[in-house]
Amino acid sequence: MRTVLLAVLFAALLGACGASTSPGVDAGPDAGAHDTGAADAQAADAPADDASATCADASEGEACASEGAFCGGPCTDECSFCNLLACREGTWQRMEAFPLPCYECGPELRCVTGEQYCQRAFDDTGMPDFFECRELPSACTSDVTCTCLEAELTFDRCVMGEGEGELEVQFFGG
Repeated sequence: MRTVLLAVLFAALLGACGASTSPGVDAGPDAGAHDTGAADAQAADAPADDASATCADASEGEACASEGAFCGGPCTDECSFCNLLACREGTWQRMEAFPLPCYECGPELRCVTGEQYCQRAFDDTGMPDFFECRELPSACTSDVTCTCLEAELTFDRCVMGEGEGELEVQFFGG
């Protein structure tokens, strides 16, 4: 249930970020207080007017005129914190979406724990191995184990990660 709520909040913030973002606002992971509530319904309908002019002067606690406008982001990684400023009741207020629980998949990817598995294809030609996060088969969403994946997929080996719901499916080169 927590994952669903976090996904809904993150999706709302993703939509808001796409509506009016600006690189001029520092919304780093250390900024502001935590807001775990859902974004207003207005977030999806945020005005698409000149966001850069609005965001250039945006600062937490300062007055704002475009109710429902958002500044900051972009919020593109569901495995990382997302910080924004939102114009609410005439004041810029800090909003933060917490990341979904994720685990490492190769050197650059992170898969969502309990929702995705890490697929690794070993390369025997001297090239780096290939990594990809793949959605769990629907039959395995309540039983995130190698045993369940073995009944649903064909692969060479499955390795359980350190935490519950962390799986790596491996294919050997050939």
